[in-house]
Amino acid sequence: FNVNQQANRLEQEKKNIFITFKILILLFCATPIAQALIAIKVDGELVSMNFVKALVFFSIVVFVMLFWFVMNYKTKNKRLRATLELIFMVCGGILCYVATGLAQSGYKFVFVLIITIYTMEYGIRIGTILSSVCGTLILIGDYFSTIGLSRSSYFQADFMLIATFYLVSYVVGFYVQKD
Repeated sequence: FNVNQQANRLEQEKKNIFITFKILILLFCATPIAQALIAIKVDGELVSMNFVKALVFFSIVVFVMLFWFVMNYKTKNKRLRATLELIFMVCGGILCYVATGLAQSGYKFVFVLIITIYTMEYGIRIGTILSSVCGTLILIGDYFSTIGLSRSSYFQADFMLIATFYLVSYVVGFYVQKD
């Protein structure tokens, strides 16, 4: 009986670590999105948006986070909850990627964080699928944001990043599977 309690406690601690890491990823993604909404450049000068727009943005973020917490604890269909949660996290990564300039974005590595946590939680298969989805999204973003520019440097760097996605999903998935 004591071994069973210890296993349950360890499983709960693991779940809490995943939840904490996911919240940190969401907050990390929200920072550049908020910066993009709150301040814009007009004729080379930085102009702050009004308080109401910032309040609306943060209200939406709070609402979505509350929805996410409710989904985590109240939904009986765990597969549906996990799928919606994953879609929500990838959408957060996409918004961060778009808000920071697509091909020129310095936040593409957010996808590595998302891939890592979901590979740890659900295994190498989900990690590989997620690597494919995130890599495709980055290549599409590069293609459409570099029209008229030299694309080769962006594509070269992003192919290396996408290779990193697969490497991370494989290595993390392998070690999780090993346990």
